[in-house]
Amino acid sequence: MEVTRGFAYSERVSDKLRCAVCKQPAVSSLLHLNCNSLFCRACILKTLSCPVCCVTINSESLQHIAFVESLL
Repeated sequence: MEVTRGFAYSERVSDKLRCAVCKQPAVSSLLHLNCNSLFCRACILKTLSCPVCCVTINSESLQHIAFVESLL
């Protein structure tokens, strides 16, 4: 069992569902449409450019992916 941020997961969380910044399961996940990287809302909103592709972050380049929370 994996315990992260106070949540217990019955199985190991896939790396594809982890934030590209903090490497924890993506909470309130946002997808950067330029590079398709997944981030926690709190992590990506702290920066002006994507830490993966270095493109400027704006509201049009981020999309909330609601189903990720249902997978965690």
